[in-house]
Formats: sequence, structure tokens, C-alpha cells
Amino acid sequence: MIDSLLLLFQVFAILIIMIPLNGLLMNLWLKLAQNFRLSRKVIIIVTIGLMLSIPELFIALNSLNRQVPELAVGNALGTAIILISLVAGIISIYKKELKTNEIFSNDNLNLLSFAALLNVILAFDGRLSRLDGVLLIISYLIYLFVLSGLKGNYSILKKTKLSTRKAMLSIVLLIGGFLGIWVLSDNIVQKALEIQILTAFPLFAIGAVLIAPLGAIPELIFEMELNNKEESKLSLSELFTSLISNTTLILGIIILIEPIVISGSIFYYFTTLILALLLLLFNYYSRTKSNLNWKEGTLLLISYIIYLISALILLLS
Repeated sequence: MIDSLLLLFQVFAILIIMIPLNGLLMNLWLKLAQNFRLSRKVIIIVTIGLMLSIPELFIALNSLNRQVPELAVGNALGTAIILISLVAGIISIYKKELKTNEIFSNDNLNLLSFAALLNVILAFDGRLSRLDGVLLIISYLIYLFVLSGLKGNYSILKKTKLSTRKAMLSIVLLIGGFLGIWVLSDNIVQKALEIQILTAFPLFAIGAVLIAPLGAIPELIFEMELNNKEESKLSLSELFTSLISNTTLILGIIILIEPIVISGSIFYYFTTLILALLLLLFNYYSRTKSNLNWKEGTLLLISYIIYLISALILLLS
């Protein structure tokens, strides 16, 4: 038991470094992209479509490299649940409300919800095949196309032009940062495997119930610090984009490389059921108003606590 707790603490310590590092890399990318005068659409697609998901993507790729794709699937779905419940709940309580924008019009919300649950639909036959992976990635590309066409979303502030020396230094730092996150994510996968040996818990459950929540804590701290410095205007659209990324892009890449058999996986069906229920709740809130207030945030937070307790009971039974 003590060894397992020590391993969890080590995972948390790694994530405390990884999450802010990814935030710094995103800022470096934005400065470089604007310095090289890339179009706003390209900046949005690369920033939101790739940079936002680097930690989860690298954890997934390292899981595949170590031939444990179920860990990556658990982390992706667990992160999606956390974003729409724990993170959205705590930040809306902290800020009193969490605003949304035109990305959550009724038509767009239908498309987003369908994309988020597409993996559940595709898993009805008991497996996720390479064709399913292609469909998930295509659905994510459609989402990015819709997102990039909304002029009011993801405003990009103009930065001072970088000198050649500063631009080259930023590129070097960006590459070094990617390598750093790759090494850190590989360490997380290794620690997860050690936890699995000590506890005999399924790797899917370790990803969803242990690794994903630990990743949410430093992300929350980082976001709140930026909010206090008035350097962040996090909205529901950013959170939902991260959710879509995990349930389509990340999952799509995983099963495109390594198809997964779902049949008989109680934890998968339990997790996707909770995700579907949270999306229904989220749909209700988004259709009735343009923000998530602290009361609704409290309900989402309680929903996650119920999921976590239920998952632990399921694991220990």
C-alpha cells in the first residue's frame, strides 16, 4: 500500500512539471507562429488541435510503445470525464461562472456531443478497429474545421516581432520542451505499470481513476494562477475542445496503431456511461444559458466525486 502511494506521489510530481511546461510550450508556439505570420486559422488548428493535447498524446504513444494501449484509453476517457466535471466544476465555483460562446449553438453542440460519444457508438460491436480509429480522427478534423470558422473564438493577441536570434532560441526551446514532455510521459507510463504490478488493478482503471485525476490537479493550479494574473480567459469551449481531443484524436491514434477489444470490459462501459450522462447534463446547461454558474459547477463536481467513489468500489470489490 505504501509503495503504491509513493508511486502515485511520483506520478503527481512528474505531472506538476509536465502541465506548466506544456503551457510554456504553447506560448512559445504562439509567438513563433505570429512572428512567421501564419494565418489565424492555421494557428488555431495547430494550437488547439495539437498543442493542447501534447501530454495526453505523448502518454498514449508511450503506452503503445510499451504495448499497453488500455492504459492510454483509460487516461483519455478519464481525462475527458474530469474536464467536463471536476475541472469545469471547480473553475466555475472559483470564478462564480464559466462563460461559453457561439461554439455552443444548438447545431454545433449536437455535432460536438456526437463526436464526443462516437467512440461509444463504434464500440457496440465489442471492439475498436483501425477503421474506427480513422472515423474518430476524421470527426476531430471536422470539429477543427467548424472551430476555425468561428470568428469570435480563440482570440489571438499580436506579439512584438521576434529578432532572428530570439526566434531561433524559441525553436530550440520548443524542441527541447517536446523532448522533455516525451521523457516525462514515458516515466508516467512506467510508474503506472509498477502500480499495476503492486495492485493488480486493470490498466484501463489505473489510467482513468489514478493517472487522469493526478493530471487534473496541476492543470487546475496552473489555470487558476493564470486567471489570478489575468492572463487566461478559460471558457467552456476550451474545456470541451480538450474533451473532444481526448475522445476522438487521442483515441483514434491509439486504435489506429493498436486495435482494442472492448467486449467484457466492465470499466470501459461504466466510464463511457458516466461520460454520456455528464454530456447530457452539460447539454442541458449549455442550451438554457450562456454560462455555467457556481451551483451547476457544484453539481458537476459532486458528479465526479460519485464517479470516483463508484469506480474505487468497483475496483476493490
